[in-house]
Amino acid sequence: LLFAFTLGYLVKYTINYKSVVSQAIDHYGYGYEPTSHEGIGGSNGKIPDCPYSYVISLYGHNHFSPLVDFLHPTLKAKYPKKYSLILDIMDAVHLCLIMVDDICDHSPKRKNHTTAHLLYGSCETANRAYFVLTKVINRAMKEHPVLGIELLRALEIILKGQDMSLVWRRDGLRSFESHGKESLLTYKEMALLKTGTLFVLLGRLLNQGGHQSDDLLGRFGWYAQLQNDCKNIYSEEYALNKGTVAEDLRNRELSFPVVVALNDKHTEPHIRKAFQSRNQGDIKRALEALE
Repeated sequence: LLFAFTLGYLVKYTINYKSVVSQAIDHYGYGYEPTSHEGIGGSNGKIPDCPYSYVISLYGHNHFSPLVDFLHPTLKAKYPKKYSLILDIMDAVHLCLIMVDDICDHSPKRKNHTTAHLLYGSCETANRAYFVLTKVINRAMKEHPVLGIELLRALEIILKGQDMSLVWRRDGLRSFESHGKESLLTYKEMALLKTGTLFVLLGRLLNQGGHQSDDLLGRFGWYAQLQNDCKNIYSEEYALNKGTVAEDLRNRELSFPVVVALNDKHTEPHIRKAFQSRNQGDIKRALEALE
């Protein structure tokens, strides 16, 4: 009897230990097999030698230049150094957050290309994101302190919004207690923090810290979030680029269509069941309900 008890304890402990270890491996990316090591770090390689350069290659350098040129047509000619700094700040904030977000979501693809953490590992990818952000903060503080202060302010707000989203995902629907119109406003508050602030930051940088564009660009960011949320569920092209259908729903991440569905008596049971079980069949039925 003692032998059986001991054996049972060891088996249970081993299973639990493996489960914890597996979770850690999955979280930090050690379990991922890089898609290809060829080219990393080499001048003749197929991919850049660091995760940030790789993501830049997918989006293009100075991703926000069309919007900057539209909002401030003379900035490049009058103040080329400031123009360059603003674009580098926006690239750093936008793309570094994407790099970390892809790790959190276990995303296999970004713009129909392998995500950075699957090529370089989660640890290097996250560290590079922090490194790039730290460098651009330091540069902004030296060249234009007002812009550096606005950058730090924006990062705090963006990460607060991201934290709200991650807590909801971690704790499931029990942590999202709002209902009806209040639930939509709660979700919008998070989206304005996480996404709206990115565009508000651009206005603050262009206006030397002035807030005259906050409302306009905050609303622009909210519409961008709505577009992204809807594409995540309804767009075949988006699913192809991300490598999975309805990534938010599979990750138990709230999005605007999901919050709307939670307020409908016909669709709510399907959404709740998909969030609770994460079963493929339940997710499929939730998607059908969302359609």
